[in-house]
Amino acid sequence: MPLRPTTFFYLGIFPLLMLIWAWVDSVKSHTHWAYQRTLHHGLVFELSESRLAFRSVTRTPDNTAPLPNHLPWYGNFNRFGSMQTRADGTPVPVFPMPMHDELRPWYPKGFDYRVATIPMWLIIAGYLALWLGISWRRARRGQRLRQEYLLATT
Repeated sequence: MPLRPTTFFYLGIFPLLMLIWAWVDSVKSHTHWAYQRTLHHGLVFELSESRLAFRSVTRTPDNTAPLPNHLPWYGNFNRFGSMQTRADGTPVPVFPMPMHDELRPWYPKGFDYRVATIPMWLIIAGYLALWLGISWRRARRGQRLRQEYLLATT
């Protein structure tokens, strides 16, 4: 019985439920946290459109303008609700693909802009593989140790 429920198995259910909740929530709303590290560099972490996104904005050396002010550069969470459709009217995808982009056409010149996104389904699949793999390995190890103990005591 390699996958019998253990404490480790039960402890892994809570993070799985939180990841599923975050996925469902990312389809309905847009949550982000922005942080300005210096006057020249800012980071944004976003959860929207079934993706976890990491954005980096850096002012190029020849630019003297401050970071764009359309992003709130303070360190707290912002949440915008009701994002079930995109600006063009298409529905938010539930299973998007990973994406990496280095430049947005609407972004001001003189800034280096990078974004990498990881779909929530990929995060959950990776978590499930890791969690169930470790659970299976721990169960097999426990079974082997029990058999060795029984052989040693008889």
